[in-house]
Amino acid sequence: MRILIHILILFCLSKPICYSQNGEYFTRNYLPTVNYIGHANNFSICQNNNIFIANGNGILVFDGINWQTYHTKNEVYVSSIFNSSNNVVYYASGETNDFGILEKNKKGQIQFTSFKSNLKEQDRPAETIKQIVEKNGGVYFLSPDKIIELKNNTFKTYTPQTVFHIRALEVGGHLFFTDLEEQLLVLDQGVLKPVLNSQKIAFNKSYFSYKINAVDYAIGFRDIGIVIAHYDSINPQKTIFEKTNLPCNQELIASEIINGCQLTNGNFVVVSNKNGAFVLNKKLEIIHRFNTKTGLYDNNIKAAYEDNNGNLWLPNYSGVSYVELNSPLRKYTRENGISVPDQHATYYQNNLYIATDKGLQCFNNKTSKFETVLNFDKQVFFIKNIGTKLFICTAKGLFSYDGTKFFQLTDVFTSYISNNPLNPQTIYVGSENNISIYKNNKNELELLKFFTIKSEIKS
Repeated sequence: MRILIHILILFCLSKPICYSQNGEYFTRNYLPTVNYIGHANNFSICQNNNIFIANGNGILVFDGINWQTYHTKNEVYVSSIFNSSNNVVYYASGETNDFGILEKNKKGQIQFTSFKSNLKEQDRPAETIKQIVEKNGGVYFLSPDKIIELKNNTFKTYTPQTVFHIRALEVGGHLFFTDLEEQLLVLDQGVLKPVLNSQKIAFNKSYFSYKINAVDYAIGFRDIGIVIAHYDSINPQKTIFEKTNLPCNQELIASEIINGCQLTNGNFVVVSNKNGAFVLNKKLEIIHRFNTKTGLYDNNIKAAYEDNNGNLWLPNYSGVSYVELNSPLRKYTRENGISVPDQHATYYQNNLYIATDKGLQCFNNKTSKFETVLNFDKQVFFIKNIGTKLFICTAKGLFSYDGTKFFQLTDVFTSYISNNPLNPQTIYVGSENNISIYKNNKNELELLKFFTIKSEIKS
Protein backbone atom coordinates (compact mmCIF):
# COMPACT_ATOMS: atom_id res chain seq x y z
CA MET A 1 0.00 0.00 0.00
CA ARG A 2 2.87 2.38 0.70
CA ILE A 3 3.93 2.29 -2.95
CA LEU A 4 0.49 3.33 -4.13
CA ILE A 5 0.23 6.22 -1.70
CA HIS A 6 3.61 7.61 -2.74
CA ILE A 7 2.67 7.45 -6.42
CA LEU A 8 -0.58 9.29 -5.86
CA ILE A 9 1.12 11.92 -3.70
CA LEU A 10 3.56 12.76 -6.47
CA PHE A 11 0.87 12.84 -9.08
CA CYS A 12 -1.48 15.06 -7.10
CA LEU A 13 1.35 17.50 -6.50
CA SER A 14 2.01 17.78 -10.21
CA LYS A 15 -1.67 18.11 -11.12
CA PRO A 16 -3.43 19.80 -8.20
CA ILE A 17 -5.91 21.83 -10.22
CA CYS A 18 -6.75 19.86 -13.33
CA TYR A 19 -8.59 16.94 -11.76
CA SER A 20 -11.17 16.36 -9.07
CA GLN A 21 -9.74 14.37 -6.16
CA ASN A 22 -11.81 11.77 -4.35
CA GLY A 23 -9.24 10.01 -2.17
CA GLU A 24 -9.00 10.36 1.57
CA TYR A 25 -7.36 13.28 3.33
CA PHE A 26 -4.27 12.63 5.40
CA THR A 27 -5.10 12.36 9.08
CA ARG A 28 -3.10 12.52 12.30
CA ASN A 29 -4.34 11.21 15.64
CA TYR A 30 -3.01 12.71 18.87
CA LEU A 31 -3.50 10.30 21.75
CA PRO A 32 -3.14 10.51 25.54
CA THR A 33 0.17 9.22 26.98
CA VAL A 34 1.46 8.90 23.40
CA ASN A 35 1.28 12.56 22.33
CA TYR A 36 -0.03 14.49 25.32
CA ILE A 37 -0.43 14.09 29.08
CA GLY A 38 -4.10 14.33 29.86
CA HIS A 39 -7.47 12.65 29.73
CA ALA A 40 -8.64 10.71 26.67
CA ASN A 41 -11.92 12.67 26.47
CA ASN A 42 -11.97 16.02 24.66
CA PHE A 43 -15.06 18.19 24.29
CA SER A 44 -14.43 21.55 22.62
CA ILE A 45 -11.77 23.45 20.68
CA CYS A 46 -10.70 26.95 19.60
CA GLN A 47 -7.60 28.75 18.34
CA ASN A 48 -5.80 31.79 19.67
CA ASN A 49 -2.48 31.47 17.84
CA ASN A 50 -2.19 28.06 19.55
CA ILE A 51 -4.85 25.36 19.56
CA PHE A 52 -6.83 25.13 22.83
CA ILE A 53 -8.82 22.00 23.65
CA ALA A 54 -11.28 21.39 26.49
CA ASN A 55 -10.04 18.16 28.06
CA GLY A 56 -11.17 15.77 30.79
CA ASN A 57 -8.33 17.02 33.03
CA GLY A 58 -8.19 20.68 32.07
CA ILE A 59 -6.92 22.49 28.96
CA LEU A 60 -4.64 21.10 26.24
CA VAL A 61 -2.54 23.64 24.34
CA PHE A 62 -0.78 22.76 21.10
CA ASP A 63 1.73 25.14 19.48
CA GLY A 64 2.19 23.06 16.32
CA ILE A 65 5.01 21.00 17.82
CA ASN A 66 4.47 20.44 21.54
CA TRP A 67 1.47 19.73 23.75
CA GLN A 68 1.03 21.23 27.21
CA THR A 69 -1.64 20.41 29.77
CA TYR A 70 -3.02 22.98 32.23
CA HIS A 71 -5.04 21.39 35.00
CA THR A 72 -8.09 22.88 36.62
CA LYS A 73 -8.44 22.75 40.39
CA ASN A 74 -8.97 19.12 41.40
CA GLU A 75 -8.51 18.28 37.70
CA VAL A 76 -12.22 18.66 36.90
CA TYR A 77 -13.04 18.49 33.21
CA VAL A 78 -13.37 21.56 31.00
CA SER A 79 -16.68 21.36 29.15
CA SER A 80 -16.30 24.25 26.72
CA ILE A 81 -13.69 26.66 25.40
CA PHE A 82 -14.13 29.64 23.09
CA ASN A 83 -11.95 32.36 21.55
CA SER A 84 -13.80 35.66 21.15
CA SER A 85 -13.44 38.23 18.38
CA ASN A 86 -11.07 40.26 20.61
CA ASN A 87 -8.91 37.16 21.25
CA VAL A 88 -10.01 36.44 24.79
CA VAL A 89 -10.21 32.71 25.55
CA TYR A 90 -13.20 31.78 27.70
CA TYR A 91 -13.67 28.44 29.45
CA ALA A 92 -16.32 26.55 31.37
CA SER A 93 -15.67 23.56 33.62
CA GLY A 94 -17.78 20.71 34.96
CA GLU A 95 -18.63 19.59 38.49
CA THR A 96 -17.85 23.01 40.01
CA ASN A 97 -19.89 24.75 37.26
CA ASP A 98 -17.14 27.32 36.99
CA PHE A 99 -16.54 29.66 34.05
CA GLY A 100 -14.20 32.52 33.20
CA ILE A 101 -11.17 33.39 31.07
CA LEU A 102 -7.68 32.02 30.53
CA GLU A 103 -4.83 34.39 31.38
CA LYS A 104 -1.06 34.09 31.51
CA ASN A 105 0.81 34.66 34.75
CA LYS A 106 4.23 36.28 35.08
CA LYS A 107 5.92 33.00 34.14
CA GLY A 108 3.90 32.78 30.94
CA GLN A 109 1.84 29.89 32.24
CA ILE A 110 -1.90 29.73 31.68
CA GLN A 111 -4.15 30.19 34.68
CA PHE A 112 -7.92 30.00 35.13
CA THR A 113 -9.60 33.26 36.20
CA SER A 114 -13.14 32.59 37.39
CA PHE A 115 -16.19 34.80 36.90
CA LYS A 116 -18.40 32.99 39.42
CA SER A 117 -17.72 35.41 42.24
CA ASN A 118 -18.95 38.28 40.03
CA LEU A 119 -22.48 36.86 40.15
CA LYS A 120 -24.97 36.73 42.96
CA GLU A 121 -25.58 33.26 44.33
CA GLN A 122 -28.99 32.96 42.64
CA ASP A 123 -27.51 33.97 39.28
CA ARG A 124 -24.76 31.37 39.25
CA PRO A 125 -25.29 28.24 37.15
CA ALA A 126 -26.32 25.18 39.14
CA GLU A 127 -25.37 22.93 36.23
CA THR A 128 -22.39 22.70 33.90
CA ILE A 129 -22.04 25.27 31.11
CA LYS A 130 -21.93 23.30 27.85
CA GLN A 131 -21.57 26.04 25.24
CA ILE A 132 -19.97 29.47 24.93
CA VAL A 133 -20.98 31.64 21.98
CA GLU A 134 -20.56 35.26 20.90
CA LYS A 135 -23.17 37.46 19.26
CA ASN A 136 -23.73 41.19 18.80
CA GLY A 137 -20.99 42.24 21.20
CA GLY A 138 -21.95 39.80 23.94
CA VAL A 139 -20.52 36.49 25.11
CA TYR A 140 -23.08 33.91 26.25
CA PHE A 141 -22.54 30.96 28.59
CA LEU A 142 -25.25 28.30 28.24
CA SER A 143 -26.13 25.72 30.88
CA PRO A 144 -29.40 23.81 31.30
CA ASP A 145 -30.55 26.22 34.03
CA LYS A 146 -29.00 29.53 32.96
CA ILE A 147 -27.96 31.73 30.06
CA ILE A 148 -25.33 34.15 31.35
CA GLU A 149 -24.64 37.18 29.18
CA LEU A 150 -21.40 39.14 29.44
CA LYS A 151 -21.76 42.43 27.60
CA ASN A 152 -20.01 45.75 28.20
CA ASN A 153 -18.38 44.22 31.32
CA THR A 154 -21.82 43.56 32.79
CA PHE A 155 -23.43 40.22 33.56
CA LYS A 156 -27.09 39.42 32.92
CA THR A 157 -28.85 36.11 33.56
CA TYR A 158 -31.79 34.46 31.76
CA THR A 159 -33.67 31.43 33.11
CA PRO A 160 -35.96 28.91 31.35
CA GLN A 161 -39.48 27.80 32.23
CA THR A 162 -38.29 24.19 32.28
CA VAL A 163 -34.70 23.59 31.09
CA PHE A 164 -32.51 24.99 28.35
CA HIS A 165 -31.17 22.66 25.70
CA ILE A 166 -27.35 22.87 25.65
CA ARG A 167 -27.00 24.28 22.12
CA ALA A 168 -27.80 27.83 21.06
CA LEU A 169 -28.53 28.40 17.38
CA GLU A 170 -26.99 31.29 15.48
CA VAL A 171 -29.54 32.33 12.88
CA GLY A 172 -28.92 35.61 11.11
CA GLY A 173 -28.35 38.41 13.60
CA HIS A 174 -29.97 36.54 16.48
CA LEU A 175 -29.43 33.70 18.92
CA PHE A 176 -32.20 31.13 19.31
CA PHE A 177 -32.55 28.89 22.36
CA THR A 178 -34.72 25.88 23.14
CA ASP A 179 -36.76 25.84 26.34
CA LEU A 180 -37.29 22.10 26.18
CA GLU A 181 -40.89 20.91 25.88
CA GLU A 182 -42.04 24.53 25.98
CA GLN A 183 -40.98 26.60 22.96
CA LEU A 184 -38.10 28.13 21.07
CA LEU A 185 -36.88 31.50 22.26
CA VAL A 186 -35.06 34.26 20.41
CA LEU A 187 -32.85 36.83 22.12
CA ASP A 188 -33.99 40.14 20.65
CA GLN A 189 -32.85 43.49 22.06
CA GLY A 190 -31.94 41.98 25.42
CA VAL A 191 -35.19 40.06 25.87
CA LEU A 192 -35.92 36.35 25.38
CA LYS A 193 -39.03 36.23 23.23
CA PRO A 194 -41.09 33.16 22.25
CA VAL A 195 -40.93 32.04 18.62
CA LEU A 196 -44.43 31.69 17.24
CA ASN A 197 -45.77 28.16 16.69
CA SER A 198 -42.58 26.55 17.99
CA GLN A 199 -44.11 24.42 20.75
CA LYS A 200 -43.94 21.10 18.85
CA ILE A 201 -40.38 21.46 17.66
CA ALA A 202 -39.26 22.35 21.21
CA PHE A 203 -39.64 18.67 22.10
CA ASN A 204 -36.59 17.98 19.89
CA LYS A 205 -32.92 18.77 20.49
CA SER A 206 -30.95 20.73 17.90
CA TYR A 207 -27.15 20.66 17.60
CA PHE A 208 -26.06 22.86 14.70
CA SER A 209 -27.08 25.77 12.50
CA TYR A 210 -25.82 26.06 8.93
CA LYS A 211 -26.43 29.14 6.78
CA ILE A 212 -27.71 28.17 3.32
CA ASN A 213 -28.54 31.69 2.11
CA ALA A 214 -29.58 35.04 3.56
CA VAL A 215 -32.91 33.74 4.88
CA ASP A 216 -32.61 29.94 5.05
CA TYR A 217 -30.67 28.01 7.69
CA ALA A 218 -30.32 24.25 8.06
CA ILE A 219 -30.90 23.28 11.68
CA GLY A 220 -29.70 19.82 12.68
CA PHE A 221 -31.99 17.95 15.10
CA ARG A 222 -30.87 14.64 16.53
CA ASP A 223 -34.19 12.78 16.25
CA ILE A 224 -35.80 14.38 13.18
CA GLY A 225 -32.87 15.36 10.96
CA ILE A 226 -32.52 18.70 9.23
CA VAL A 227 -35.13 21.41 9.66
CA ILE A 228 -35.07 24.58 7.56
CA ALA A 229 -35.38 27.84 9.48
CA HIS A 230 -36.86 30.58 7.30
CA TYR A 231 -35.39 33.56 9.11
CA ASP A 232 -37.33 36.77 9.60
CA SER A 233 -34.69 39.40 10.33
CA ILE A 234 -37.27 42.15 11.01
CA ASN A 235 -39.39 40.11 13.39
CA PRO A 236 -37.33 37.05 14.43
CA GLN A 237 -40.27 35.73 16.49
CA LYS A 238 -41.93 34.95 13.14
CA THR A 239 -39.08 32.75 11.95
CA ILE A 240 -40.61 29.54 10.57
CA PHE A 241 -39.12 26.09 11.19
CA GLU A 242 -40.00 23.58 8.47
CA LYS A 243 -39.25 19.85 8.61
CA THR A 244 -37.58 18.20 5.61
CA ASN A 245 -37.37 14.76 4.05
CA LEU A 246 -33.79 15.01 2.85
CA PRO A 247 -31.80 11.90 1.82
CA CYS A 248 -29.15 12.69 4.45
CA ASN A 249 -31.61 12.68 7.35
CA GLN A 250 -31.65 8.95 7.98
CA GLU A 251 -27.87 8.70 8.23
CA LEU A 252 -27.55 11.78 10.45
CA ILE A 253 -30.29 10.56 12.79
CA ALA A 254 -28.70 7.12 13.11
CA SER A 255 -25.33 8.73 13.86
CA GLU A 256 -26.53 10.87 16.82
CA ILE A 257 -25.29 14.29 15.73
CA ILE A 258 -23.73 16.38 18.49
CA ASN A 259 -22.08 19.47 16.98
CA GLY A 260 -20.68 21.08 13.83
CA CYS A 261 -18.84 23.97 12.22
CA GLN A 262 -18.93 25.86 8.94
CA LEU A 263 -15.89 25.73 6.66
CA THR A 264 -14.47 28.70 4.79
CA ASN A 265 -15.35 27.03 1.46
CA GLY A 266 -19.05 27.22 2.36
CA ASN A 267 -19.50 23.57 3.32
CA PHE A 268 -20.39 22.39 6.81
CA VAL A 269 -18.93 19.66 9.03
CA VAL A 270 -21.38 17.73 11.23
CA VAL A 271 -19.97 15.52 14.01
CA SER A 272 -21.66 12.62 15.75
CA ASN A 273 -21.47 10.28 18.72
CA LYS A 274 -21.50 7.11 16.65
CA ASN A 275 -20.27 7.53 13.07
CA GLY A 276 -17.61 10.22 12.96
CA ALA A 277 -18.05 13.38 10.90
CA PHE A 278 -19.88 14.33 7.71
CA VAL A 279 -19.34 17.17 5.25
CA LEU A 280 -22.53 18.78 3.90
CA ASN A 281 -22.69 21.09 0.90
CA LYS A 282 -25.22 23.90 0.33
CA LYS A 283 -27.61 21.36 -1.24
CA LEU A 284 -27.47 19.50 2.08
CA GLU A 285 -25.85 16.49 0.46
CA ILE A 286 -23.25 14.43 2.30
CA ILE A 287 -20.16 14.84 0.13
CA HIS A 288 -17.54 13.33 2.46
CA ARG A 289 -17.28 11.24 5.59
CA PHE A 290 -14.55 11.07 8.24
CA ASN A 291 -14.49 7.98 10.44
CA THR A 292 -12.24 5.14 11.56
CA LYS A 293 -12.27 3.75 8.02
CA THR A 294 -10.78 7.00 6.66
CA GLY A 295 -8.13 7.38 9.37
CA LEU A 296 -9.79 8.70 12.55
CA TYR A 297 -8.94 6.92 15.78
CA ASP A 298 -12.48 7.18 17.19
CA ASN A 299 -15.97 7.75 15.73
CA ASN A 300 -17.24 9.49 18.88
CA ILE A 301 -16.51 13.09 17.86
CA LYS A 302 -17.50 15.96 20.14
CA ALA A 303 -16.65 19.08 18.13
CA ALA A 304 -15.22 20.34 14.85
CA TYR A 305 -12.98 23.34 14.19
CA GLU A 306 -11.30 24.72 11.08
CA ASP A 307 -7.97 26.31 12.02
CA ASN A 308 -6.29 29.37 10.53
CA ASN A 309 -4.61 27.19 7.90
CA GLY A 310 -7.87 25.68 6.68
CA ASN A 311 -7.34 22.27 8.30
CA LEU A 312 -9.86 20.40 10.43
CA TRP A 313 -9.60 19.44 14.12
CA LEU A 314 -11.92 16.82 15.61
CA PRO A 315 -11.73 16.43 19.42
CA ASN A 316 -13.08 13.02 20.38
CA TYR A 317 -13.47 10.55 23.23
CA SER A 318 -10.08 8.95 22.63
CA GLY A 319 -7.88 11.93 21.75
CA VAL A 320 -7.77 14.54 19.01
CA SER A 321 -7.84 13.95 15.25
CA TYR A 322 -6.40 16.38 12.71
CA VAL A 323 -7.44 16.25 9.06
CA GLU A 324 -5.35 18.01 6.39
CA LEU A 325 -8.27 19.57 4.50
CA ASN A 326 -6.10 22.24 2.94
CA SER A 327 -3.59 19.85 1.41
CA PRO A 328 -3.63 18.84 -2.29
CA LEU A 329 -2.52 15.35 -1.26
CA ARG A 330 -4.93 12.40 -1.08
CA LYS A 331 -4.52 8.75 -0.24
CA TYR A 332 -6.22 5.57 -1.44
CA THR A 333 -6.07 2.41 0.67
CA ARG A 334 -7.59 -1.05 1.01
CA GLU A 335 -10.83 0.64 2.04
CA ASN A 336 -10.99 1.94 -1.55
CA GLY A 337 -10.77 -1.56 -3.00
CA ILE A 338 -7.00 -1.79 -3.57
CA SER A 339 -6.16 -5.39 -2.73
CA VAL A 340 -3.20 -6.10 -5.06
CA PRO A 341 0.16 -4.44 -5.76
CA ASP A 342 -0.05 -1.42 -8.05
CA GLN A 343 2.54 -0.12 -10.48
CA HIS A 344 1.38 3.29 -11.65
CA ALA A 345 -1.50 5.77 -11.58
CA THR A 346 -2.78 8.49 -13.89
CA TYR A 347 -5.89 10.48 -14.72
CA TYR A 348 -7.78 9.95 -17.96
CA GLN A 349 -11.00 11.75 -18.87
CA ASN A 350 -11.06 13.13 -15.31
CA ASN A 351 -11.07 9.63 -13.80
CA LEU A 352 -8.27 8.03 -11.81
CA TYR A 353 -6.80 4.79 -13.21
CA ILE A 354 -4.22 2.49 -11.63
CA ALA A 355 -2.05 -0.24 -13.12
CA THR A 356 -2.11 -3.43 -11.03
CA ASP A 357 -0.99 -7.05 -11.16
CA LYS A 358 -4.64 -8.00 -11.72
CA GLY A 359 -5.43 -5.53 -14.48
CA LEU A 360 -6.51 -1.95 -15.14
CA GLN A 361 -8.69 -0.41 -12.44
CA CYS A 362 -10.66 2.85 -12.34
CA PHE A 363 -11.89 4.73 -9.29
CA ASN A 364 -15.69 4.80 -9.04
CA ASN A 365 -16.66 8.15 -7.50
CA LYS A 366 -20.06 6.87 -6.42
CA THR A 367 -18.81 3.85 -4.49
CA SER A 368 -15.36 5.25 -3.60
CA LYS A 369 -13.89 1.95 -4.81
CA PHE A 370 -11.42 0.97 -7.51
CA GLU A 371 -13.01 -1.41 -10.02
CA THR A 372 -11.56 -3.46 -12.90
CA VAL A 373 -12.27 -1.79 -16.26
CA LEU A 374 -14.29 -3.96 -18.68
CA ASN A 375 -12.79 -7.17 -17.28
CA PHE A 376 -9.32 -6.08 -18.42
CA ASP A 377 -7.39 -8.42 -16.09
CA LYS A 378 -3.97 -8.56 -17.73
CA GLN A 379 -0.92 -7.66 -15.64
CA VAL A 380 -0.35 -3.92 -16.19
CA PHE A 381 3.03 -2.24 -15.66
CA PHE A 382 2.50 1.34 -16.82
CA ILE A 383 -0.29 3.61 -18.11
CA LYS A 384 -0.09 6.98 -19.84
CA ASN A 385 -2.62 9.48 -21.13
CA ILE A 386 -1.54 10.51 -24.66
CA GLY A 387 -3.86 12.69 -26.69
CA THR A 388 -7.36 11.23 -26.46
CA LYS A 389 -6.29 7.70 -25.50
CA LEU A 390 -5.07 5.88 -22.43
CA PHE A 391 -2.12 3.65 -23.35
CA ILE A 392 -1.65 0.48 -21.29
CA CYS A 393 1.61 -1.47 -21.06
CA THR A 394 1.07 -5.14 -20.22
CA ALA A 395 2.77 -8.54 -20.30
CA LYS A 396 0.52 -9.38 -23.26
CA GLY A 397 1.33 -6.29 -25.32
CA LEU A 398 0.46 -2.63 -25.71
CA PHE A 399 -3.20 -1.58 -25.60
CA SER A 400 -5.09 1.68 -25.93
CA TYR A 401 -8.41 2.63 -24.36
CA ASP A 402 -10.80 5.36 -25.53
CA GLY A 403 -13.14 5.33 -22.55
CA THR A 404 -15.48 2.74 -24.06
CA LYS A 405 -13.35 -0.10 -25.48
CA PHE A 406 -9.81 -1.47 -25.73
CA PHE A 407 -7.60 -1.77 -28.83
CA GLN A 408 -4.60 -4.13 -28.90
CA LEU A 409 -1.71 -2.39 -30.67
CA THR A 410 1.10 -4.95 -30.18
CA ASP A 411 1.43 -8.46 -28.77
CA VAL A 412 4.93 -7.95 -27.34
CA PHE A 413 5.69 -7.65 -23.61
CA THR A 414 5.60 -3.87 -22.95
CA SER A 415 6.83 -2.20 -19.76
CA TYR A 416 6.90 1.53 -20.55
CA ILE A 417 5.60 4.17 -22.98
CA SER A 418 6.27 7.84 -23.55
CA ASN A 419 5.75 10.38 -26.31
CA ASN A 420 7.64 13.24 -27.93
CA PRO A 421 6.38 16.54 -26.40
CA LEU A 422 7.24 18.37 -29.65
CA ASN A 423 5.51 15.77 -31.77
CA PRO A 424 2.86 14.00 -29.62
CA GLN A 425 2.06 11.46 -32.37
CA THR A 426 5.55 10.00 -32.01
CA ILE A 427 5.63 7.50 -29.16
CA TYR A 428 8.43 5.48 -27.59
CA VAL A 429 7.71 1.97 -26.37
CA GLY A 430 10.03 -0.03 -24.09
CA SER A 431 9.97 -3.80 -23.62
CA GLU A 432 12.19 -6.58 -22.24
CA ASN A 433 14.99 -6.17 -24.78
CA ASN A 434 14.12 -3.41 -27.22
CA ILE A 435 12.95 0.14 -27.77
CA SER A 436 10.46 0.86 -30.54
CA ILE A 437 9.51 4.22 -32.02
CA TYR A 438 6.03 4.42 -33.51
CA LYS A 439 3.79 6.91 -35.20
CA ASN A 440 0.37 6.87 -33.57
CA ASN A 441 -2.37 6.60 -36.21
CA LYS A 442 -5.69 6.47 -34.36
CA ASN A 443 -6.04 2.80 -33.32
CA GLU A 444 -2.92 1.56 -35.14
CA LEU A 445 0.80 2.06 -34.74
CA GLU A 446 3.24 2.58 -37.59
CA LEU A 447 6.72 1.34 -36.70
CA LEU A 448 9.39 3.94 -37.47
CA LYS A 449 12.51 2.57 -35.75
CA PHE A 450 13.55 -0.41 -33.66
CA PHE A 451 16.53 -0.75 -31.30
CA THR A 452 17.70 -3.93 -29.62
CA ILE A 453 19.10 -3.60 -26.08
CA LYS A 454 20.22 -6.04 -23.40
CA SER A 455 17.90 -5.15 -20.51
CA GLU A 456 14.25 -4.34 -19.79
CA ILE A 457 13.09 -0.73 -20.02
CA LYS A 458 11.64 0.42 -16.70
CA SER A 459 11.22 4.16 -17.27
